[in-house]
Amino acid sequence: MLILFLLAFLPTEVTDNRWFALSWKVAFNLFVALWIAADARAHNWEEERVKWYMHLSIALTEFTVPVYLVKSRGWKGAAEASLWFLGYLLLAMVFVVIVGMLAKRFGIYVSF
Repeated sequence: MLILFLLAFLPTEVTDNRWFALSWKVAFNLFVALWIAADARAHNWEEERVKWYMHLSIALTEFTVPVYLVKSRGWKGAAEASLWFLGYLLLAMVFVVIVGMLAKRFGIYVSF
């Protein structure tokens, strides 16, 4: 949600910068890696396996997260977790749109 909010309200000179995009990608991958490590430890995975998934998720987040979800929760649990994520994403997008509409109403500059 923070990413959507910042992308919507930061000036385009900042958000169109390639270093900004790279920084967000790295920050997102690190956050996902930390989440995978914490979740795997909560599910009592062996530490070596936790480290493998954490390191893989830093480099290959888009590939590792679905594999991790299936391995840790099964197909049904992975589908449920994905639906929850989509629901939260939709909620975040609605929030950004409403804030954008309110900002426009009160004359605050918004970059989208």
